[in-house]
Amino acid sequence: MTILTVLLILVAVVVSYFFADPAIVWMLQEAHPRLKVLLLWIEWGGNHRREIAVVLGIVWVLMGIIQLWLLREKRTKNWLWVVVVVTLLVSFAYPFLSRDVFSYLFAGKMVECYGVNPYATLPKVFFEQDLWLRFTHWIDAKYVYGPMALFFSWLPVKIIGCQRFIVNFFAYKLFNWLIFVITGCVWWRKAKDKNLVLAAWFLNPFLLTEWLINGHNDLLMVSFWLLSWWGLKKSRWWSAVLYVVSIMTKYVSVGLFWMRWWPDRYLEITMKVVLVIGMFLLAVKSGNPWYYSWIYMILPLVTLKRKTWIVILGFQLYLLLTYLGFVVTKGWERVALVEMFGLIPYLVPVLIVLDERAER
Repeated sequence: MTILTVLLILVAVVVSYFFADPAIVWMLQEAHPRLKVLLLWIEWGGNHRREIAVVLGIVWVLMGIIQLWLLREKRTKNWLWVVVVVTLLVSFAYPFLSRDVFSYLFAGKMVECYGVNPYATLPKVFFEQDLWLRFTHWIDAKYVYGPMALFFSWLPVKIIGCQRFIVNFFAYKLFNWLIFVITGCVWWRKAKDKNLVLAAWFLNPFLLTEWLINGHNDLLMVSFWLLSWWGLKKSRWWSAVLYVVSIMTKYVSVGLFWMRWWPDRYLEITMKVVLVIGMFLLAVKSGNPWYYSWIYMILPLVTLKRKTWIVILGFQLYLLLTYLGFVVTKGWERVALVEMFGLIPYLVPVLIVLDERAER
């Protein structure tokens, strides 16, 4: 099973480059002529999107089966090397379902290389002079994330330089990998059920896709919040610093400030209520799958039944499968699973309540 997991992730990484933007290759081909072969790879992928969607669907479903197997398995000895290999491998994938990471990096470049404030200046101002903007989205919008998110985007550009796109890109993704692994290891140390951490964090195809492949900065907000919470009893000062970093990355975690002073005897049940309400609000307000990663600000901190975890992990697999319509059409017009099973996001919070209320 360990070898199968690594192979599945390797397939996902290879497949991701079918969706690489040709503009990146054109920008780099003068300095790296061998990259021209990637244009043939991209062209083939563009002509076989349906077949690629089938492969991705199979990979995600098999990863979901591995999650279920882990929840039933007793041993965890041989999985440490798998966790390291899988999470590191997947960090080298192309962000084929989102281009947000390019927007993050260009915001850092605006600060370091052009000396302008991305909160006040539109990226499109530099369109004629900067080739990065040929494959960057949201160039008509000002920067919307917190100052710490901007700091983490600026740091690799400051260290590596303004022109080395590939190195900046992978440096940012490897930083995400490091934060992901550190947070997972802290949860591992605190958890009684080690296999749950493997299934729900380290080998969760939903988190691997949204955080390590697509590079969404929700990872940083969630991770710094969790590290802040777990460090609260050891050092209130460092806990406060980490919490501020979380808020200043993406402001959502400010809504959990009350937890730091909530009475312990009511904390568990209150967090479960917040989890259910949060999932319902996401179902009402958001059509974007990656926003559901926010529930990991609560999930590692509460004790849930195994059936509840299966419902949550199954729902996250469903969220991944909704991307297949996008993979086939390159647009959001026809996402069949959303149309056919649109009530599922509303049903999941209900199932969580019913399962948690049932006798153990």
